[in-house]
Amino acid sequence: MVASDLIPVRSAVNTDFYSEESHGADFWNRTKNEFGDDPSQIMTSHTSDGKWKRIINYKNGTHKTECGASEAELSEANCLN
Repeated sequence: MVASDLIPVRSAVNTDFYSEESHGADFWNRTKNEFGDDPSQIMTSHTSDGKWKRIINYKNGTHKTECGASEAELSEANCLN
């Protein structure tokens, strides 16, 4: 497979992180990764069932997980429910 093989897929599937198009799938998950100095990684995901999750990894090896029903509602406390 070469990069040009993906052109038909890229034109049919919306790759925008915030898109909620299912493209006929029963379930979907969209994930965005951001890398930096500290935090070293922020991975944010949302699914077709309305769940959001963010995992923040720090340079010292610790991490924090946030959950919510929307990106604006992400918090550690929401992961306990």
